[in-house]
Amino acid sequence: MPYDENLDPMLRDYEREDILNSLYPILAPVTTSPAFMVKNYETGLEDIEVIYYVESDDKLFPVTRHLCEHYSIEPIDLVRSVNDRSYDIYMNHISKPRGIPEEILDIYALTNSNSYLGAGLLITDSGRQTICDVFQHSAVYIFPVSDDEVILVSAQCLETESRLPRFKEYLKDLASALADADHVRLSDHVYRFNPEGMTFRTVI
Repeated sequence: MPYDENLDPMLRDYEREDILNSLYPILAPVTTSPAFMVKNYETGLEDIEVIYYVESDDKLFPVTRHLCEHYSIEPIDLVRSVNDRSYDIYMNHISKPRGIPEEILDIYALTNSNSYLGAGLLITDSGRQTICDVFQHSAVYIFPVSDDEVILVSAQCLETESRLPRFKEYLKDLASALADADHVRLSDHVYRFNPEGMTFRTVI
């Protein structure tokens, strides 16, 4: 690959496949990412955009428009690559905070090993499969509390979508307790994961 002084020095020796095999997706509130970043959007997750980084030596380097032009990488290549890659998904069981109804049995936070910028793993194939396995292929409500993690609750526990606004209020204290001081709240929506098609939709 020709030398490019505009590329990060850590990535100048990378080949195209090295880039694609080292991608890490991160979720961000829509329109908040710098214009030079490459962005994708996941169907059903309103007001959230997907941005990408290259993992190298435990560091993250942004996937920019220039980087993609240099390596002839299209947005669809980014999507395919993160879905082909296997990530370590962590489903952390959360104790119920005060005020959560007793019938809500299981609450999980989906994240990565260090609970930092782990929410993006939600949209990967390995993340979706993990949700299916943990919730035994039941539908799941997704509360996007931060870019570090998303909170998941079985739809069977909530019974009807009319209960979501109230339950969303219950989770505010939980989100505050879990979140790092530098966390970014992704959106005020609640989403639903459909295990049959492994798809998302915005509920409220």
